[in-house]
Amino acid sequence: EPEVPEKVIVIARVDGRAITRKALDRALGVLMHRDGGVNGDGPGEAAAEAPGDNNEFGPAETGELKKSILNELIEEELVIKEAEKEGIDVSAEELDEVISSMMEGMEREAFYRGVIPLYGSIENWTRETRRKLLVRKMIEKIKGSVKETTEAAASRYYIRNPNEYKVGEQVHASMILIATEIEAKKVKERL
Repeated sequence: EPEVPEKVIVIARVDGRAITRKALDRALGVLMHRDGGVNGDGPGEAAAEAPGDNNEFGPAETGELKKSILNELIEEELVIKEAEKEGIDVSAEELDEVISSMMEGMEREAFYRGVIPLYGSIENWTRETRRKLLVRKMIEKIKGSVKETTEAAASRYYIRNPNEYKVGEQVHASMILIATEIEAKKVKERL
């Protein structure tokens, strides 16, 4: 039976670049595996869980986590776009060096057995590792271009430019979202 290609669901676009649901789920799965207490086992010992199967998070926490990860993916795309504009790239040698250091002390097959459940394939993992390196290089470039300042110089600037720090009157609105009409009536009564 021929394999049906998986439908690509785009959840965000950053200057024409698509961020897919699959990329979000993969990032969530990696985060939950990393922070979910692997207990010192090799990568992949707890990786067989599907993204979102971690029992430590309820639906609300998982939803917030997904929003946070989506924001990180968007920021990453913006940084990568800027790196490309600046002509910053990751060479094959740099990538190989980082991959070798990550695999240090582990058998290649054991390492790959841990990577594949999280990333889907070695190619996905290598591509993700390259992206992280590109982001790191861009951030290092930005840090290198920022001039250090003293506290005294910062204080002088603040005193000489007070209008830049004035904040006008602000209003903060929030909504209370309730699952049922009965619960909404109870909340309204309490308010």
